[in-house]
Amino acid sequence: MGARKAIITGSTKYTTSPLEYPIKDVTEMSKVLERRCQFNNNDIINIIHTDSLQNATFMSNIEGHCNKINKEKTDTYDLVVFYYSGHGFFDSAKGISCIQISDDHHISIDEIINCVTKIKSKNTYIIIDACQSGGFSFMGQPKGKVERQLSHNSKGLYLLCGTTKELLAFEPTTKDAIKRNIQNSFFTHFLIEALDKKTLYLENTLPIQVIGSYVSMKTSQYTNFDQIPASSSDTSGYFPFGFWGVDEDLEAIENWNIDFVDNSDSTLLSRETDMIKSIEECIIRLYTENKIYIFNHWDRYSLSKLSLPAKDLLNTNLNLTNKKYNEKPLINGLISTLETDQDKYHFLSCIFDLEEIEINVNLKDNNGQTALKEAFECKNNHLSSWATYMLFQRGYAMSSDEESELLEILSANSASQDTITNIAMSIIYKILNNNDDRSKSLKINKFLLSLLSLKYNRVIGSKLLNLTALSNNALQYYKEFSTIYLKACKKYGIYDELYKKPSFIRKIEQIHSELPFQESSYDDIINAIFPELLE
Repeated sequence: MGARKAIITGSTKYTTSPLEYPIKDVTEMSKVLERRCQFNNNDIINIIHTDSLQNATFMSNIEGHCNKINKEKTDTYDLVVFYYSGHGFFDSAKGISCIQISDDHHISIDEIINCVTKIKSKNTYIIIDACQSGGFSFMGQPKGKVERQLSHNSKGLYLLCGTTKELLAFEPTTKDAIKRNIQNSFFTHFLIEALDKKTLYLENTLPIQVIGSYVSMKTSQYTNFDQIPASSSDTSGYFPFGFWGVDEDLEAIENWNIDFVDNSDSTLLSRETDMIKSIEECIIRLYTENKIYIFNHWDRYSLSKLSLPAKDLLNTNLNLTNKKYNEKPLINGLISTLETDQDKYHFLSCIFDLEEIEINVNLKDNNGQTALKEAFECKNNHLSSWATYMLFQRGYAMSSDEESELLEILSANSASQDTITNIAMSIIYKILNNNDDRSKSLKINKFLLSLLSLKYNRVIGSKLLNLTALSNNALQYYKEFSTIYLKACKKYGIYDELYKKPSFIRKIEQIHSELPFQESSYDDIINAIFPELLE
C-alpha cells in the first residue's frame, strides 16, 4: 500500500449554537483511519480550532501542512484525506457552501478543495460534516490550472458532505446517545460505523463509494430525512479505502450468549424491545433445536415492522457477521455441512430468507474457500443449487478472477454434470445483478441452460446425451422461444451441423408450419445474459 496522509480538522469556538461533538469527531476519525484505513499515527494531522485568535491563521495553517506534505514526497501519494467537523452555511449570493470556524469567520469549501488538491495524490477525499455543506462549484466546472493539475496527478476526487446546501446537519439527542452509544454527530457516527462494519467489505476491502452510500442512507433515515448527505465524485476504477484484517478472529456460534441491550431511556418503543428480545430468542432456539416452526409467521411479521434503530439493535446483538460454525465463517460453515449433516439447514434457510437479518456471504475461510465453492462441493444437488441461488440473493459478489475460473471449468467440462449446472447458474445470477431478475430467471432456467449449451458446445443442465437431442427437446417444449433458440444455433455455429440430422429437420419444419407464438416477457433476461444474440 502506498503512502497516505490525512488532515483532520474541527471547530469548537462558537458562542451561539455551540456544538458538543467536533473534538470527539476529530479524535474518532483519526482512530478509525489508523484502525481500518492503513494510516500511521504520524501520517495524520489534527487541527482543532478553539480560539477566535486562530481565525486568521486557520486556513494558512492548513495551507502550510498541505505544502509540507507535498514536499515530503517527490512522487504522488496514494491517498490524501481532508475532514472537517463544525458549523457551516450556504452563501446564496456566491452560490457556494462554507465552513464556519467561529461565529464571525468562514472559509469557502471551494477554497479548501483548491488547497488540498494541490497535494500530488492519486486519490483525494474531502469530507465535510457541517450544515448546508453540499454546495460547491468545483465539480463540473471548466478546469483551471489547479483542476488541470489535479486531473493530471490524481485518479480520483471524492467529496462527501454532511448534508445538501439546503439542509442542516444534526447532533444526536441524549436519548440517541444512550440508545446507540453515539458519541459523534450522526454523519460522522455512520461514517465510522461503515468502516467498522464487516458486512460492507468485499475481499476485505471497502471503497469510499460504498461508505458514502451507507452514510447517506443511515443519516437520512435516522434524521427523518431532515439531513441528507451529498456527494460528488470524479473517480475511476476500484480503490480500497478501508481494510479488514484477515486474521481478525470470528466468534464461535456454539458459544452464543447474548447480553440483551435494553436501555430504559431509549427512543425505541417498549413494544419494540420486547419484539427484539422475542426474535433473538426464536433465532437462538432455531439454531439449537432445529425446529422450523419455532420462527413462525408472527415473528416474521414483527421483524418486518421494526423501526430502523430497532433492526440495528437486533443485528448488533445477534452479530451473525462475526460468528463461525465448523471452524469457518458462519455461512461457509453451515453450507459445508449441508450434505453430511443437515442439522442446521432450517437455521440457514431462515437467516437466508430474512433480509432484515445482516449476514456476510462474501467471507473466506482460512484456506481461501468461499461460500459459493462450499455450495458447489455439496453432493446433494438440490441443496447445492438452493444454496447457490440464495448466496446471490443475499449479496454474493463474484470476483472477476473467480468468474474466469468458473468459465474455464464450464468450457473444459472438468466437473460433474450437477456441478457444471450450478456453475452455469451462478454465472447467470452474477450477470443478473438484482434479486427480481434472478427470481424471474428460475422460471426459464432450463431454456437458459439450453442456450448456454449451444454457446459452450456441450450439454449443460440436462441428461440428454448430445446437442441434437437437446435442441430437438428445446424446439418441442420451448416453442414460444424457438426463434431465439434457432438464432442462437446459428450465432454459435451449431446450426449447420444440427441440420444434417433428420430429427432436427423435422422439428424445424414443424415450427415453420405451426408458427408458434413467441414469448417476449423474458427478453430482458435473455438479452442481459446473451447480448451477442441482439447483433
